[in-house]
Amino acid sequence: MDLPRYRYEPLSEPSDIRVIELGTNKERIEAYISHVSISNSSFQALSYTWGNQEQANEAIILDEHGSSIGSIPLTKNLSDALGNLRDARELKSKVLWIDQICINQLDEKEKSHQAAMMKDIYSCAKQVITYLGPVVVPKEKR
Repeated sequence: MDLPRYRYEPLSEPSDIRVIELGTNKERIEAYISHVSISNSSFQALSYTWGNQEQANEAIILDEHGSSIGSIPLTKNLSDALGNLRDARELKSKVLWIDQICINQLDEKEKSHQAAMMKDIYSCAKQVITYLGPVVVPKEKR
């Protein structure tokens, strides 16, 4: 399935951010995007390294009915992180703020405004998750 790039709706208020809720599909990364006020929402922020800027995968964005409405390119590191978070049973809430997805990377004005808010975004998050990369198992333990 070849989906068009997701079209971001503009944020209504200066204090609004986007968050995603990860879907449960094990075959691909799926997410719902919503707009929330930074101070009146419950979300976790993901901190990670972008790594190689090459787009290795995509997130499929779903509407409120679960239908695919577009895709957002992902770096390999973020794709790996989202797969791990989706499958993590200990992570009760799958509502996340992730810069690469929640900020419209094609809108320079929005990127600048949201980048200036990052301190507040991380401060308002219920939890900050740091993703360092996939677990590497030594050969002798395999």
